[in-house]
Amino acid sequence: MRLFDELSQQALGDDYFKELLVKLELLSAHRFFELPESDLEPKELTDALRFSDILSRSSDPEAKNKAYKIVSLLSETNWEDSTFLSFAKPILVRLGNFPALKFLEDASSQQIRSPREVVFERIIKEVFHAIPNSEHTFTDSQYEIYENLKKNNHYSFSGPTSIGKSFIIKAFIHHLIEEHRGTDNVALLVPTRALINQAANQIKSEFSQYSQYKVLTHPIIPSAFKNESTRFIFIFTPERLISYLSESDNPKIDYLFVDEAHKIVSEKDTRSPLYYHAVLQAERKSVKLYFASPNIPNPDIFLKLFEKSSDESLCIKSSPVSQNR
Repeated sequence: MRLFDELSQQALGDDYFKELLVKLELLSAHRFFELPESDLEPKELTDALRFSDILSRSSDPEAKNKAYKIVSLLSETNWEDSTFLSFAKPILVRLGNFPALKFLEDASSQQIRSPREVVFERIIKEVFHAIPNSEHTFTDSQYEIYENLKKNNHYSFSGPTSIGKSFIIKAFIHHLIEEHRGTDNVALLVPTRALINQAANQIKSEFSQYSQYKVLTHPIIPSAFKNESTRFIFIFTPERLISYLSESDNPKIDYLFVDEAHKIVSEKDTRSPLYYHAVLQAERKSVKLYFASPNIPNPDIFLKLFEKSSDESLCIKSSPVSQNR
């Protein structure tokens, strides 16, 4: 076991650490409800940040989540405190949480110099984690998923809602269009018709610079779009995907992204068999399959269902946001 993994496990079980975390949450709750509150002692502030620093170096998602939670709770009142900033910035860089880091830097007027190794780590991550067609940067977890999508013809991942699953998928579609020079047709499978218009409006706005691409939500292609240069991003429900695939003259779909993939195996959802049948029909036509699902421990199950390698999967447990009680 790595040194910091061992230290982080000791920290998570430490009674003083638990007391500090509870106190931070109580202080946050008092501020929220505008109740009288007392400040942390200077030693408590430093100790909480030292715990966070140790936890941020761990490979354990729970430890990383606790590290970020401490920074999040302390940032409410300490964004101008030099001690807090000297710890918080390296911690956020180490966690790869650049949205939170930017928020902290914008909120604070103080310029705190980070250690050289932290500066180098930040530069490297900002270069390699840069999001295509954007001025923003992937978090560590987002970058790991994005790179895995690029490497695999089939892939399945799960994570908390805050991981930004649709955000990662759209970044990957940008990559496909640019890497393959706009030769692929892409489909997004959504569970219900209610989600189609919302998804279509987002996709139209996100991919408006690609003039050869048309966004369609119905399985019948208008005659005006039937030419060799036109490519498509389809947004289908299972019924519409089945209808589209049943017509042999329709253009081939190269990539299928299955959102809310857990609905394929949901015992409580009466549409699960239909969902499964739609993806199965796509698989039989050699469409590359990508599954995204929220907070399930075994995202490889979808690959197994369609006889793909279960190694091409990832379960993310760390979160780029913190929920305070």
